[in-house]
Amino acid sequence: MHKIEMGVSNQDFQECWMVAGSFINKCAKTYKKSELEGFFSWLRAHLSPPLIEHLSFRFGNKIYFIQIYDIDYNLKTPNDNVEGLVRFSKRCSAIPCLLPMKRDQKKIWSPVGKGWCLISAIDGSQIDPIKLLTNEKIEMSDWEVHDTCVTLIKDKLYNQGNEILSWQSNPDVFPSLWYCDEEGPKYVIVGSGRYPKTEILKPKNLEDIKEEASKMSPKGFYCYVILRNLRNNKPNKLLFYLNQIFGIKLKEKIFPLIRGEKMNLRMSEMLPLYKTYH
Repeated sequence: MHKIEMGVSNQDFQECWMVAGSFINKCAKTYKKSELEGFFSWLRAHLSPPLIEHLSFRFGNKIYFIQIYDIDYNLKTPNDNVEGLVRFSKRCSAIPCLLPMKRDQKKIWSPVGKGWCLISAIDGSQIDPIKLLTNEKIEMSDWEVHDTCVTLIKDKLYNQGNEILSWQSNPDVFPSLWYCDEEGPKYVIVGSGRYPKTEILKPKNLEDIKEEASKMSPKGFYCYVILRNLRNNKPNKLLFYLNQIFGIKLKEKIFPLIRGEKMNLRMSEMLPLYKTYH
């Protein structure tokens, strides 16, 4: 099982984090297109560990990962690791940013800088998400696919009346989420993939994951989600007739998952990872 620094936050950081998130949200809402469905959306607007980025959001066709820091260096921030942020952002096709914050004599936090106050974690240049918008169609990274799948399962469990305890979207870290029902805490290992896959296998180190998770609860589930571009929903009549009438088999064209575009999904059942008795 892949272990990383969890990055637990304290109350001071939580106060700073809330101000930072509200500020970014306000900046994004000033852009007219942000009102369009899917144009602006939060990816991390929670503090469930593990924390690599403190905040993350999608704006148009770009994704931004943010680490907050106190310019006076009085605030202890979880996972204060800029190099780790840059590496993780590269893997996820995201833009790594720093957001400088300052607390005044009245203990009120505020961002420091101009515009969005975002600074590149790579070269220290100022970042304006509006100026970085393009019409380029960017394929979703494996992290984005997994984040979407975890969110779908989390929302389903929540809508069923369960309490969500924590969740995270790192495809190398399991369990993916914890929730609580009338029987107590339970965990879910989420598998994610893209069409034309028909099934996502459980992690090879499943027994190790179960053993570690059993310290909190022995009851866990496995569930996978497969995402598909909407253009692959329409049956290809030409391929069908060539196959059925002439016996000619041609491969279906698979359209990639594009960031911000609508997609379809197939979700498996929640498969118990423990013995059930009826």
